[in-house]
Amino acid sequence: DKSKAEVRTVRLDSAWFARFTTDASDAAVDRFSAAHKSDVDEAWKAVASKWKAGCPLVSEVVQTFAPDATEADKSLSKDKVDRAKGLLDKGVPFGVVARELSDGQTALAGGQLGCLSPEIYGEGGDVLAKAAATLKPGAVSDVLETKNGYHLIRLNGTLAAGDVETVGRRTVARPLAVRAGGEARAREFATKLIDAAKGGARLDDTVAKLVPEFTGTTLPPAPKAADKAATTPSTSDDLDPASDPQAPKAEISAPFNIDGDPVPGVYGAPLGRMAFELAKPDDVHPEPIVVAGGFIVLQLKEKTVATR
Repeated sequence: DKSKAEVRTVRLDSAWFARFTTDASDAAVDRFSAAHKSDVDEAWKAVASKWKAGCPLVSEVVQTFAPDATEADKSLSKDKVDRAKGLLDKGVPFGVVARELSDGQTALAGGQLGCLSPEIYGEGGDVLAKAAATLKPGAVSDVLETKNGYHLIRLNGTLAAGDVETVGRRTVARPLAVRAGGEARAREFATKLIDAAKGGARLDDTVAKLVPEFTGTTLPPAPKAADKAATTPSTSDDLDPASDPQAPKAEISAPFNIDGDPVPGVYGAPLGRMAFELAKPDDVHPEPIVVAGGFIVLQLKEKTVATR
């Protein structure tokens, strides 16, 4: 009880890595489908009967609210969707805006919803389908309100009869692929962070270096200062993955004992005991620690063992 330790930690949220660091392209999803055929077969079988030729193929940005939401809550949701609309009007890619500002299930995959029909979408699908019928391919709707939230939809095209299974399977596989990719990228980030710490690098400096390295493959670069006035604003001006609440960041714990909890709200591993197993300051746990929703990188800052 009298022995105390402090640690440096970095929490790596798999959902953040899925949103901002994974490849959600058709080619990447097809590779995942080939490697996980049984999982995709099962997911497609559950929805195949609902996919019909001629349905609109759409992407979505949505901010949901509860049925008992106050007007203040709804206003906050509306503000976020209005901001998303403004960014889209400036030319920011739809997928980037959806990943940052949408809170729907499709956000991880850049908002790609697939076949839009009330049968597939559920409540509110009739409102969205009616709006989609008025759009030309590539066009984005005005802000739409349903009982569940505020929406923006972009019409990507119409489902051809010969593409029903191909597009449908790819649509159900995409969230599976993105989630798996997010977990893999989070583990990769953790491994690089641990290797750097073993070499004497600071955790906070390494995180600051790795975040743009990991997100740079999925987000367009910022324009040069001299070109900013003549170009559409880039996502790094308006949407910065590093500023997202779930982004990786190095933190220092309060003092704790061996049964303590150095990272409040994290479940799945006895972090306190793992910290006390580290021998000396700056020692780092040799593997990414699996916790609910991602991984923890754990480094001992200091340890004071009680004496008689």
